[in-house]
Amino acid sequence: MAGGFSRCQFCVFDSRVADGVENESFEPYQRSSASFTFDSVNDKERIQGLRRYLASIGGENALVDDTFSIPITRITMMKNYDLHVKVLDVVRDKGKVTLVVWDGSDARPFVPGTNLNDAPGDGNTCHYWMPCGQDFPVENGTFAGETKPPGLGTAFPVLLRQFDIDAEDLPEKGQWIRLRQLSSWVKNGQLQGLFVQSSKWAPAEPNQAWLTASRERDARRQVSLWANEQVGATNGNNGQPQGSGAFEMPGQVPFGLTRTMHENQPLRSIREILMAPAPNRHRCLVRIIQHFPKDVHDLCAESVEPPAAKRKKGAKGKSAEEDKKWTKWEWNLRLLIEDATGKMTVNVAPEDGREFFPHIEPCDLWDKDGVFVKLEKTMRALTVKEDRVPGEGWVQMCVMSYVGEDGRRHHRLFGTRVL
Repeated sequence: MAGGFSRCQFCVFDSRVADGVENESFEPYQRSSASFTFDSVNDKERIQGLRRYLASIGGENALVDDTFSIPITRITMMKNYDLHVKVLDVVRDKGKVTLVVWDGSDARPFVPGTNLNDAPGDGNTCHYWMPCGQDFPVENGTFAGETKPPGLGTAFPVLLRQFDIDAEDLPEKGQWIRLRQLSSWVKNGQLQGLFVQSSKWAPAEPNQAWLTASRERDARRQVSLWANEQVGATNGNNGQPQGSGAFEMPGQVPFGLTRTMHENQPLRSIREILMAPAPNRHRCLVRIIQHFPKDVHDLCAESVEPPAAKRKKGAKGKSAEEDKKWTKWEWNLRLLIEDATGKMTVNVAPEDGREFFPHIEPCDLWDKDGVFVKLEKTMRALTVKEDRVPGEGWVQMCVMSYVGEDGRRHHRLFGTRVL
């Protein structure tokens, strides 16, 4: 650097040299002006010294394995942090820019509706990045090759305000970067990164430690770092650490609010479900964060279709009295589910509802107080409404995807029951 703070000049040199060649190049690969050069004697010695120092601390590996960088899963609310991540996307929306980054780990889940450290009325909301919409009919080959998004790990949003960084200085999609001194808040239950005045970013090499941990996690089909690995466990194996290496999590308590008929099948994340072509069937490990209708009284609805009409289209009852005779109550609900990779809505058909709630018969819940109380207790246990110890609040379920007559993809619960 030269010229003082008011008029800075710079030359940038490559830190690496070819094997067997000592200090191969002393020509800068970037300079602030074509006319500015460097001190060929003193600066040459400085460059040699810097290259020797880099080699002494491990070379390029020292740049990758930065002890100050943490995985996304270890972010806390009380202090700033550094990340070493891959940019999945740069989203521009209504004057706001969001970097969507990934390191293979999972952001901590919060209770829906939680807001921490946020500024009321700032216009920011949740940002769940997904490779496609849940009703988009994915075809074979849509997501393939090197451009295929990773199946596991949070797509973590880092919010940039207009005065934080110039548009021309933004990183590119697919690039590995380091983010320094980020802050964070929780917006409606989602942990988000904040690029603040002291924050910086710089290009980086891929983090091999993160990539290795991600491959190991994928091989084990550990779709959640915050849920217990022992799906439906009832034994005492609650002290085993979750994950391994860079993503290792503390031991967590066993859980098991639901069971499925296909527990021999590997678990899939919501992102993997959405990237798979329909028709398809999956088993997943999720949190139920809302049910629709929201009023538990309305989770059952009347069905006035007589059995003959179900066998023969167009048939009608001979009278209102006959229709009333065949009136029955069926399950009528949808579930909004979430994991570390995103959210999706799952429909519960009447027959699947009877399997899902084996101990509760659908009825007029406005009239049957005892049944209502039992169902309300069940839904409160299934749905995340309050802070729980790590590992609780997660349920396994089977989901089938299919394309309907409207050309849209639908997702339906099957083969799952509440214990």
